[in-house]
Amino acid sequence: MNEDLALDQPATPYRYMYSAGAEAAKWREINKRMYEGRVSPKSVQHVVAAYYKVGFSDLIGQGRAEYIRHPRHTAIYLMRTLCVVKGCGAWKPISYQAIAAYFNRPRHTYATHAKSAVLRRMEVNAEYKRDVNNIISLLGR
Repeated sequence: MNEDLALDQPATPYRYMYSAGAEAAKWREINKRMYEGRVSPKSVQHVVAAYYKVGFSDLIGQGRAEYIRHPRHTAIYLMRTLCVVKGCGAWKPISYQAIAAYFNRPRHTYATHAKSAVLRRMEVNAEYKRDVNNIISLLGR
């Protein structure tokens, strides 16, 4: 092991190199082209992952740790409130079953629980509510 390495320089994993603002700007451009300016489910996932500094694979994975669970629940809440999908020629709100599929969950009940958990948490925690509003503004809404 090389002892001459500078220890004051933190190792930055590739997934943390971009800020939430840069990630949001990239996805706003994609949403303009593909979703006619609407918020896409993938953009919510990527922006939330960048905002909370968790990996995308962690966000959609099976982990139950609190540092992963809260961003995942936040992303589910934002997907349900902001996202629409095109079906039968019209834009409709995304279903709970589709949200669960975006997070590799077999049943829609995970998404319904996550949304209600976020609503409860926003009632009692002003800082968390501010975080959710910051993410909404990053998404361009």
